[in-house]
Amino acid sequence: MKITKQQLRQIIRESVLLEASDFSAGLQQVRALLDAGDIQGAAELVADMNEDPHRFGGELEAIMFELPATADFFEAAPDEVLRRFEDLAYARLGAKATQAVADSSHKGELAAIGKAFASGPLQPAEIKRIVYRVGTRRGQPAIVHMEDDSLATNITADEAQRRGTTLAKVIATLDSLGAKKRTRRRAIKRSLPYYD
Repeated sequence: MKITKQQLRQIIRESVLLEASDFSAGLQQVRALLDAGDIQGAAELVADMNEDPHRFGGELEAIMFELPATADFFEAAPDEVLRRFEDLAYARLGAKATQAVADSSHKGELAAIGKAFASGPLQPAEIKRIVYRVGTRRGQPAIVHMEDDSLATNITADEAQRRGTTLAKVIATLDSLGAKKRTRRRAIKRSLPYYD
């Protein structure tokens, strides 16, 4: 069965509308919890609605100050409520991150990659943002160069061994969790300019 372009556009349109309706339904639940005085429940729901930890700060700020469904509540609320809501939301996000790492079968590798980025263990969802390239020496992987949106780093075989894993396991973890592999570009043969 072949899907036409028209059918594909319809499927994409429906999925976008469904996702938007899920988000607006979540905002209505957040507002209902805030009106009932359940700040902790609302903060946990906001953290559970988040799918990308890197964008959580912007989403939280939008919920607190920009989106009309909840902004009027936070405008009238005292500063202590704002700080408590924000602290509870970040605490829930941290607990989710810890649980995601604990549930992963790649704990040691996530910790090694996180140490290379000078942070704690990375969540499996954060690995998708990494672009990596494997450097070889004598035909064996010797170093993995990694970069995300803001930082470039690397991990060698010795560092991986010191952190309780191997470079092959780190590469397999990056592959299985969706990191993008960069390959070397072909050398471009450049011709010299001709001068008169």
